[in-house]
Amino acid sequence: MKAIRFSLLLGISCVVSFSCETTTTPLVGQDQHPIIGLWNWVRSGSAGGWTTPPAGYTKNIQFTTDSILYQFVNDTLISQEEYRLRRGKIYWIPDSVDIISLISFRGYWYDAWAAQYPYEDTLILDELGPEAVERVYVQIK
Repeated sequence: MKAIRFSLLLGISCVVSFSCETTTTPLVGQDQHPIIGLWNWVRSGSAGGWTTPPAGYTKNIQFTTDSILYQFVNDTLISQEEYRLRRGKIYWIPDSVDIISLISFRGYWYDAWAAQYPYEDTLILDELGPEAVERVYVQIK
C-alpha cells in the first residue's frame, strides 16, 4: 500500500513539475527581434475569404521588449496584456515559427498565435484556435 501511495505521489509531482516548465524567450534588451514594434492591421482571412478595415478604422498592435502587448483601435488603447514568445512548430506551417502565448481570464497561459515574418515589414499572425483566422500587419516605422 505504501508503494502505491509513493508511486502515485511521485507521479503527481512529476506531472506538476513538468506542466509548470516554460520555454519562453525573454525579449528584454532584444530590440532587434522582428516582432518588436508597432504594427497596423491591413487584412484578415480564412477559408471564407479576406476582410480589410473599413474606411476610417485603424487597428494597431504593439509588442514591447518588456513582454507587453498593446492593442489600439482608432488610436485608443483597448487592451494591454503580458505575452510570452517561444519557437515551435505548427503542423500547417513547414518552418519553425514564434508562438505567442497570452494569459486567459482564468489565469492560464495559452498559445494564441503563430507569428511569421515573410518580409522585413510584414507580420502574419495565424490564430491557433477553432476559427484559424490569419491576420496581416504592416510595421509602422
